[in-house]
Amino acid sequence: MENDLKSESDDDNDAFKAYIENDDNYSHMFMVKNTWAAPFVTSQRYNIRWGTGLDFENMNMHLSERWTENDAHVLFHSTHIDVREQINFYDIATGTQIANLTYTEEKTSGANYVYNHTDTREFGWRASMKGEGYSDVRIEGIRCVSEDCDLEDIDDVPISDETKLWSLPSTWPDGIVPTGGDV
Repeated sequence: MENDLKSESDDDNDAFKAYIENDDNYSHMFMVKNTWAAPFVTSQRYNIRWGTGLDFENMNMHLSERWTENDAHVLFHSTHIDVREQINFYDIATGTQIANLTYTEEKTSGANYVYNHTDTREFGWRASMKGEGYSDVRIEGIRCVSEDCDLEDIDDVPISDETKLWSLPSTWPDGIVPTGGDV
């Protein structure tokens, strides 16, 4: 009996694995096995960030087929740390670029804002099925638009594994703990 159950379980696992690995089992546009899905409560604003501090280069937003015009919107906000000379939003179905600074003017999905200054690197977008919204949006973060960017190469600096306490004079090169106003 136990061997029969194990055999059935192995057969089920093999069938499931075969299903997952067969690209024909996924939508013609998206491969669900290479994405993450997350539910969001409508009429809310969410701050999205990447746990490792690394920024994206491409990100897609796909609204569920269950989302209707009667559902409220969801607002997203994010900052970016790495240089992004440009952040563009596109309708995936047509490849059409969605204009920047449409976030407050339109109630449609994909409406967005991008502030890309040295002291303010943030962007946001709207998810909604109201009006002429886009159910599938690609967000592209471009580090360098032209081929001859003036971006400096980043030098790898070794980081010590040694724990150093701020309050110990031996931590500081001159042997003096900095105080308020020291530069």
